Amino acid sequence: MYKFKFLFILVAVLSLFVVPDATAQKNFYDGFSGADTLANADTSLYTSSHYFKDLGVMEFHVAIDSISGTTAGTISYQYSLSPAATEWHTIGTDTVTDADDQSHVHQLTNFAAARVRIQLITTGTQSTRAVPYISFREN
Repeated sequence: MYKFKFLFILVAVLSLFVVPDATAQKNFYDGFSGADTLANADTSLYTSSHYFKDLGVMEFHVAIDSISGTTAGTISYQYSLSPAATEWHTIGTDTVTDADDQSHVHQLTNFAAARVRIQLITTGTQSTRAVPYISFREN
């Protein structure tokens, strides 16, 4: 009986070292470029410097604040399958209107791409402050 208890305890203790940790952390990436001010017909690009190689949840965030004039424009969320980022594809777009404060969020699940970027193109006579932000969490 003691031999059985000893073997049971030994196996239980050794199994603690063999079983993988179920609470392992996922890879996470945050990219923030700081505020950019666009005047009149202007273009701003925020390209992530991170090379993504796993499936995950990608979120694009853009905060818009109208400083003066009539704000108008388009936000494009883009990706490249090439690490060199030589060819870009648009995932989605949002329209920027004349509201004082706007927040745009575009989320994709099971997303895979080498590089991502946010392109903001403004039109008209205006001055707009934009704050782009990209986050990624591995599945």
